[in-house]
Amino acid sequence: MYDVDNNFTYHSPTAGQVAKFAAIRSKGKELAELLLESCPDSRERSSALSRIEEAIFWANASIARHPDPVARHWAHTTLDPRSAAPRLGDPNEPLPGNHQDRVFASDELPDDTDDQSGE
Repeated sequence: MYDVDNNFTYHSPTAGQVAKFAAIRSKGKELAELLLESCPDSRERSSALSRIEEAIFWANASIARHPDPVARHWAHTTLDPRSAAPRLGDPNEPLPGNHQDRVFASDELPDDTDDQSGE
């Protein structure tokens, strides 16, 4: 099924995804350089180089659009300023102590409205 919402949404890369994107681009560049050295300047070479770019684009899009469960979990990681070590857990849970410095995904910004439930 075609997921129009997912396919037309910006996907902020995680650290692991950035490394994968770079590895794919590096291998694509390596192949493009081989073609530039080996193939005569022609329509066919231009077409081959364009297909390398397209392959890199779609490979990276697949990573961005379909992150693995571990990457999704790390997207909700906060840093404990006392230890500077990642702390996994609920992104809405406050940090221990009085530390309220947090990192939020853009769609997870805290709601500043007053709670009307009376709790």
